[in-house]
Amino acid sequence: MKKDDIDKIVGFLGRPYAELAAENIFPEVEFSEIYPGSESVYILPEEGLGLDFLAENKVLKALHITLKETYEGTSVYKGELPEIFFREWTRRWFSTCSVSLSLLGLRF
Repeated sequence: MKKDDIDKIVGFLGRPYAELAAENIFPEVEFSEIYPGSESVYILPEEGLGLDFLAENKVLKALHITLKETYEGTSVYKGELPEIFFREWTRRWFSTCSVSLSLLGLRF
């Protein structure tokens, strides 16, 4: 995925999935639940990239980008990173972290 696409996704935080899907940033994918009856559903449009939505209205609430394998089998995002969030940071710096970067709104 291109960094411009990530920027677009961030711009859809707080908006319904239908609006995001209309942008054709990634192929349509099925929603999954963490457990039956969960208040959140998610999609994994690309390895290392997850989008969380409110289950009742499919409003985008979080974007998760995994930059380092923290345990065997972790999917790592290999696409471009948006410069607006990482001007001072580099992929190499993040690779020293043992956590996933989670963008919730514009907070890290």
